[in-house]
Amino acid sequence: MGVDGVHYAVLKLAGVVRDQSPVIQVSPTDDPPVVILAESFLAYLAEGCGVTRSEMEAVLKDERHGKGGLLKTIAARFDGHRLMIAQRIRHLTEKYGDLIEPKRDAT
Repeated sequence: MGVDGVHYAVLKLAGVVRDQSPVIQVSPTDDPPVVILAESFLAYLAEGCGVTRSEMEAVLKDERHGKGGLLKTIAARFDGHRLMIAQRIRHLTEKYGDLIEPKRDAT
């Protein structure tokens, strides 16, 4: 189909998605196939847009109050390469790697 099969997800903590749930990228053809991108969805948006968490919280608050701006902010600022810095990935893997179950061989 010409697609790379990359998916994004929010990890459950104790069986529940929470505000503090890490965001991951799943790419079955990569090694490793799962990369932890951010400590939370808020951190994912903030770091991807190159703004502080408090700045992103303000954008989200405006969005919740009908003022809009979230899509405009993401379209103008989001750059996924900010999330893929090796040092960030190592730190997040050390912190949250135990939440990822290793792939089981189909035998």
